[in-house]
Amino acid sequence: MTANGLLCFKIGDYTPKEVKETESVKLEELIPKILSKIEGIFRKERMIKKQREIEWKERKRLEEIARIERERLAEIARKIKQTKDDELEKFKDFFNSAHRWNHFVILRDYYEMIESRNDNSMKEWLEWAKKKLDWYNPMLNTEDEILKDVDMDLLEFLES
Repeated sequence: MTANGLLCFKIGDYTPKEVKETESVKLEELIPKILSKIEGIFRKERMIKKQREIEWKERKRLEEIARIERERLAEIARKIKQTKDDELEKFKDFFNSAHRWNHFVILRDYYEMIESRNDNSMKEWLEWAKKKLDWYNPMLNTEDEILKDVDMDLLEFLES
């Protein structure tokens, strides 16, 4: 670049605008034009900044909506799972009660067969067996102090 004694003013970063004096027009006369270009650049940058703020707020709003939706779906999934678990648990209780009833019927029939023999030597046993039948009967569930810690379906003591 060769010096020619004329001033040149560049405005902008990526595609700078160039204002330069000529033999007939001095840089001082171009100040309003320079200021106008600077003002245009500032206006454009303010618009870009505002647009970015709007986009940022919109992105945050959408992220919040997505977060809320994920939480809502997770809650729905949790409730569905809980409903299924509860339903299965109710069915297991039903199933176990039916099996317990079946076993109870067998025990009752056995008890009645022993009782029908009219053997007085079995009187104490029959009283004991009758209490155990009442305890095991899923329709009565009479308490038994000794067997209160027994799982009725497995006929095993519950672990403490």
